Amino acid sequence: MAYKKPQKILSVLLVEGPTEVVFYKKIKRLYLKSTTIEHIEGNWNINKKVLDRITHRYSDRPVRVYCCVDRESRNGRVPGLDLNFIRKEIVSKRLDDILSIDSIIATQMLESWFFYDVLGIYKYLNPPKSKRTVRKFKPPEKNDWRVLNRLYKQNGKTGYSKGVKAEGLVKCLDIPSIYDSCKELKKGVDLINKQANDRTNHLLRKR
Repeated sequence: MAYKKPQKILSVLLVEGPTEVVFYKKIKRLYLKSTTIEHIEGNWNINKKVLDRITHRYSDRPVRVYCCVDRESRNGRVPGLDLNFIRKEIVSKRLDDILSIDSIIATQMLESWFFYDVLGIYKYLNPPKSKRTVRKFKPPEKNDWRVLNRLYKQNGKTGYSKGVKAEGLVKCLDIPSIYDSCKELKKGVDLINKQANDRTNHLLRKR
């Protein structure tokens, strides 16, 4: 019988919305070339969404799943996300191909991470240099999309729009600078790369 080479592990990023798709595509190009990005449309009923997605779409090759979600506040847990529940369901259903499920959590939200590169935001909005106040936005996690929206309006734009319309802003951001400064993002990316070829760490072998 011919030797069958084991399938390569697939890393799947489940992201909340279209803005996250735009952002994580840049992360993928720079740091996570062998990942797949999927949109799960918000964090309501998130445990069911994650289970439904991985149950129906990934049953024929080894997969590591990462939930990229917002904490929605500077403290506390992500609303509704229960990784222990999801892991128990994976084990009970004997979903052998799901090797692991972890999270990358943005505090407060993805837009908060943009403020690690305030200069990039200003580059996109292009206000006079005299009106650029970098210190005002520190620490980055105190800011959210509402702060970004006000900044847009202060600089002659109709307001910040999530999704595809945010692509122009994301293109202006210094992603390596954000990666180096944002501990949550760096920790998540490092974990994905660390586990990408690891077949020993498997949920069904931890019982």
